[in-house]
Amino acid sequence: LLCELSAQDKLPAILFHFDEKGCEELAFNILKQLELAEKEKRDNDPEYQAKKKTAMMRRETYEKDLKRKRDKKVTTAPDDEPELEEQIPSFFDWEAHDPNFTFVNQKGRVTSEEFEEITKFLRDKPKDNYKLLLAALERGIGIHHTDLPRKYLSAVEILFRRRYLQVVIATGTLALGINMPCKTTVFVGDSISLTALQYRQMSGRSGRRGFDPLGHVVFFGLTHTKIVRLLMSRLPKLSRHFPLTTTLTLRSFNFLN
Repeated sequence: LLCELSAQDKLPAILFHFDEKGCEELAFNILKQLELAEKEKRDNDPEYQAKKKTAMMRRETYEKDLKRKRDKKVTTAPDDEPELEEQIPSFFDWEAHDPNFTFVNQKGRVTSEEFEEITKFLRDKPKDNYKLLLAALERGIGIHHTDLPRKYLSAVEILFRRRYLQVVIATGTLALGINMPCKTTVFVGDSISLTALQYRQMSGRSGRRGFDPLGHVVFFGLTHTKIVRLLMSRLPKLSRHFPLTTTLTLRSFNFLN
């Protein structure tokens, strides 16, 4: 589904799923599929393998030469002589993600240095879950629900608004109060929490004025009956409620004097 949306230029997208654990499982499953597909392609790509082998040999040769030069300086150079900085040559980065296997917006307004700074707190945490969250962000996938650390949620919001992330999987936390416009809203799976009012609020994330001229809504894993009900149901009427109590009435008399 996400690959189809990407091919149709309908990303970024917010995928709404009402189970917190389900959001994480969905994100990590997408991450795993991307990693496996990338590995399979590279394992069967002779050009990539040749570039990787050449780069590894060049790096190994460079590191040996650098060590030899440093050892020579230690034995011959005076202690007070400043050490000259040597420019590191560029090598083919065989560990860099293939853009075809990420949902990172290559035109996003985030440099690699900014991304490192925004996600620095995740790198400082040794927990496996944090490593998965970071790996997902590096692939352009974010998660948003109330049980995640505040710093991580802020990072997801920043990266999404700056068009770096193109996929965010969230519960109802993004339905109200957070400005995260997108091109497509996807409802993944049914839930008793998915009412007509919630549907209107969540679908309103896509096609926001000033950002995208057209919004798209996709239903995934919902019955036809539920979809029709969401689309056709009337919204509850909003009416003001002014509680008239004895205390309020007595206090109102004070303003008459």
